[in-house]
Amino acid sequence: MAPSLYIHIPFCAKKCLYCDFYSAVSQEKLASDYIQVLIKQIREIGAPVSSIYIGGGTPSVLGINLLGPLLKSLKKIFTPGIEFTIEVNGKL
Repeated sequence: MAPSLYIHIPFCAKKCLYCDFYSAVSQEKLASDYIQVLIKQIREIGAPVSSIYIGGGTPSVLGINLLGPLLKSLKKIFTPGIEFTIEVNGKL
């Protein structure tokens, strides 16, 4: 069985008092740089994965301009029937 992949998006619209995960208020330049690094790392993954979970933070705070390229880069490591989950909170 192929391994699973967890991608942590450490950005939120605001920091919630109950959250114990590392996260920060989203800043467009920092988020863009972070996604570019993730895309480079994804290209280095040599084997397919059986599941992908994108969490955080609030991944949907990135918007389609940053999530789109990230999701496109993940297509190369998908296996048939992959389980894919992304946390969404608010507008995408």
